[in-house]
Parts: sequence; C-alpha cells; structure tokens
Amino acid sequence: MNKTLLIYPILIIFLFSCASRSTDEGYPVLKASLEETNTSLYDIFEKIEIIPLEALDHSLIKSISKIKYYDGIYYVLDKAMNRILFFDDNGKYLNKIDAVGNGPGEYPFVNDFNIDIANRQIEILAVLTILKYDLNGSYISSYTLPPALKIYQGIEYFGEHSYLLYVSEWPGGPPSLKMAPKDESKEVKNLYDEDFYLNCIQMADVFSRDEQGNIYFMRPFRNEVYRVTSDSLQIAYTWDFGSRTNDISSYTSNNTETDEDIINEKAVKLLRLKRNGELPNVYYSFSNHYQTNNYFYSILLLAPRGSVPKHLFYNKTTEAYSLFEKTSEGLDIGRPVIVTNDYMIAEFDYEKKESFANILKGKNKEVFDNFREDDNSCLIKYTFKK
Repeated sequence: MNKTLLIYPILIIFLFSCASRSTDEGYPVLKASLEETNTSLYDIFEKIEIIPLEALDHSLIKSISKIKYYDGIYYVLDKAMNRILFFDDNGKYLNKIDAVGNGPGEYPFVNDFNIDIANRQIEILAVLTILKYDLNGSYISSYTLPPALKIYQGIEYFGEHSYLLYVSEWPGGPPSLKMAPKDESKEVKNLYDEDFYLNCIQMADVFSRDEQGNIYFMRPFRNEVYRVTSDSLQIAYTWDFGSRTNDISSYTSNNTETDEDIINEKAVKLLRLKRNGELPNVYYSFSNHYQTNNYFYSILLLAPRGSVPKHLFYNKTTEAYSLFEKTSEGLDIGRPVIVTNDYMIAEFDYEKKESFANILKGKNKEVFDNFREDDNSCLIKYTFKK
C-alpha cells in the first residue's frame, strides 16, 4: 500500500484531535508573535480627550499609582503621598482622603484601595487593616485582617461578602492569593501559591476586571490569565508566542522550599539572568492584563533589561494582533490606569509631549499647549473604535 495514503488520514485525525482538545479546554489560546507590527493610533482608537486634573495646593499629585472610576468620579491613589484624591469627569478637584497617623480612621500608609460597590464605600488596605470611608471621604469603620507572615499588597472587591487579597513581601518568599470573608469570624480561603521564584519580585498589576464584573488574576511570567471564582482560579485565556513562548517549568519550586534565604537567593539569581537576557526559555513578562468586548490587551516587557514596554492588542473578532512600542504616528499611548469596553485612560508623561503635537486638535490642543511640566497630573482618554 502507498505509505503516502496513510499519512493523510493520520494527519486529519491529529488535526481534529488538537482542535477537539482546544475546544474541550474551554478557553481561547491567543496566538501572536513577539515581532512588532505597524499600527496606527486610529486602527484601535477613534479619538483622544485630554483631562487635566485641577491643580490646587491641596490637590497636587506626586504620582498616580491607581485610579478607580465610579459614579462620575475619578478616585486617584497617590501612593507616594499616601492619599486618595477625588476629581469629577472634567478633572475638577472634589475632595480627598489624607489620614496618615495612628488614630481612629488613620493609617500608616496605603498599600492599595478599592470601591465597595454594594455598600458605596471606599476601602483602604493598610498593612493588616481595611479602613472604610463613605464616598465623601468620611471615616466609617475598620476591619482587621487575619495575621499574615507577609504583607497584604493588593485588594479587589469580590461581591458583597468577600475581599480578594494579594499577599506578598520581598524578601520573604512566594506570594499568594486569598479570599477573605468580610465576616471576621469566618475562615480565609487560599486560592493560589506562587511556585516560580522570579514572580516573587517582578512588579505587576495582578488584578483586572471586565464590565461584566468578572475579576482576572495574572502573574508576570505566566502565559495564563485566570478568572477568579469564589473557590478557585479558572484559566480565562492563554498566550501562545510559538517558539518564543515562556516555559518556566524547569524553574518552579512546587512550593516545597521553605527557607526564605534560599528562596531569595534563587530569585535574585534568576532576576539577574533575566535582566541580561540569559534566562533560557524566558523571553518576556506581563505588567498587566485587561479584557474588553473587542480586545485582549496587555503591556509586554521583553528581555533583556532596558527594553521598552510594548502594547499588545488581540482582536477577539479577527484574531489579529498588534504589538508596538509606538504607533505609526510616533505615539507612546502610555501606561493604562483604566480600561473599559469604550475607552482607555492613561497618565500623561510630560517628557513625551512633543509626540502628541500633531495628534490633538481643537480644545484638546489648546489645553495641551498650555500644559506645563510643573502642572498637576493630566489624563489622556482614548476612545476605542466601534
């Protein structure tokens, strides 16, 4: 029998088995390349809006760490100043929470903050305490978290009854993800323990939320993005960069190592190799992930050290991707602080002002031309194409 005739049915069976396996997994595999694409700003966005934040003596921002937008107000975390400032849609200053101290309603510093939508409250994560304020910034109460060997670094609202908490400290060993009930008498549930040393010290925005209310969790060197449920993590989607897809399987610890000095030593060694581009099979890290109705989006950091962050958009409909440091107009769109189905907001970097000169028009151009380096922070709102 002709051996060639046997190859085709075997090949067909193989292809169908791969497709079936992918379908059974129940999540998208996003195939892309790490090669840059020629992408225009207007391939993704239809317009830009400038939102200068009002500069008063008591509203100046040193740096924007995080923004939550709720009910027409931007809640801006300035972690360097340990305070949260409130601005309306037009950037007008409204109020702030600035309560560094040791008394009731005060905190030593701000690790993170969150908006409790169900109770219309602002929640500030400070060491082992969550302090609650109303939307006008008035103190309500405090909640003491269970003691932890590490520091609670991140908080996300998870329904009316629970907090989602990211626990980490460097040095001090691998981080973890926990579900903490708002009822202090109930047990904290552990959802995830990190087993890759390098994820202990690489900074990233681990949480994101879509407009359907789903919460996603990511780690910098992992290809999978997880959706958080009340009792587990489920893979929501994963990245496939072909032969340059990260493979960290040979570097994971399986959580058997408990000596913090050894963990820290190994992590620093891996970090040094990664920065020099000498860590085999590790090509990139993610600094964040977002998901809209139309896109999967992330900022990608390529090895070695000194590489400029690149924006990665994956179109859900066409399954085409765009990867760029700057658009074809020479524009770096900046680090996003808010991503919704309709728009993306980033903090403006004054050093990149010139690249916006030919993009802006009308009122936006006037506002931008008058913007000075010592002015308060400025937001750039990019509206997605429909």
